[in-house]
Amino acid sequence: MALTPNTTATNNIAVLDKLPNDVGGLSAASFQLLFDKFGTDFKTYFNDVHLVEIATQLATKDELIGIVLGDVADGSITIPKLSFDPATQSELDNAVALLIPLAEKGAANGIPTLGSDGLLVQKQSAIGTYTGNGVNGRAIAVGFRPSFVYIKDTTFSNIICYTLHDGSSGLCHYQSGMQKSPSLIINSNGFQLGGYSVDANESAYTYGWVAIR
Repeated sequence: MALTPNTTATNNIAVLDKLPNDVGGLSAASFQLLFDKFGTDFKTYFNDVHLVEIATQLATKDELIGIVLGDVADGSITIPKLSFDPATQSELDNAVALLIPLAEKGAANGIPTLGSDGLLVQKQSAIGTYTGNGVNGRAIAVGFRPSFVYIKDTTFSNIICYTLHDGSSGLCHYQSGMQKSPSLIINSNGFQLGGYSVDANESAYTYGWVAIR
């Protein structure tokens, strides 16, 4: 909020008639008061308006020093002293709509970097782990349709799965030399396990995976 300007008249003498005593009936005492009127009016404005607004709207020297030193008393800086225009709820909603959803931050389809043009760039690959639950046909969400997926059993190193050249399905290799296909199926948001029993999804086993767009 702006400080109130002083609008006190400064021409108290200039506006008088050339013969104020004869025309306006101005007494000598009243005439003397006019010489002091501006100083009196300005004193009233300065003490009762200007200093009050400064005290309530502007930070004091001690308050500013406190900010620099990191020691600001609770409640010492009010909204008028900050002198800003708070955003409306509508403005806040519009700003939030432009942000990347928090759920996507760091996710497989998240956007971790900026391109040379300053625009956000999507990830081209993702990695992760999951614990097997023994369910055939379990879907693992990646956030995009991958062209290549690699899965490894990290518990016993007993199985390795990867996609075939057509990018739509894959097979699993066991330590025994046995192969099973299709044990890995690509979908629009990641890949699906199974096809034969519970390949790459044995209960309590831990699996690591890599997916490339």
